[in-house]
Amino acid sequence: MSTDLLVTIPDGFQQVDSGDQWPEWDFEQTPSFVANVISRKNVVMTDKKGGKKSTCLMVIDVDHNRYTLWQSAGLSELFKFALPGDAIWVHYKGEIELDGGRNPMKAYDTGINPRNGEPIHMRAAAQDHGEG
Repeated sequence: MSTDLLVTIPDGFQQVDSGDQWPEWDFEQTPSFVANVISRKNVVMTDKKGGKKSTCLMVIDVDHNRYTLWQSAGLSELFKFALPGDAIWVHYKGEIELDGGRNPMKAYDTGINPRNGEPIHMRAAAQDHGEG
């Protein structure tokens, strides 16, 4: 079974497993989306030199299709506060050149519509909930 295929859940059905990794959202093709956060998962990545780095991913639902959204510097505030059940809005603005010969950083505008309507500034960081 190929993981490259997008599967649409039939109307009236709700996904009951968290799945493995879904396709990544393609910001070059579609720079903006509104999605529901389905789940969050901490992941330990191994680089080419064998070093380990902890990061986070979200499984999001956009128009009944699931995608993986990876944590990055440009999405750090979104990942700090978004929890499963929240609606999120993300708009990719392009790359920002950085000083010192570093790779460009991807820049985004983001927003959260919390699942329970609480003000985001009153919410503890998602990491504090054991979900980040």
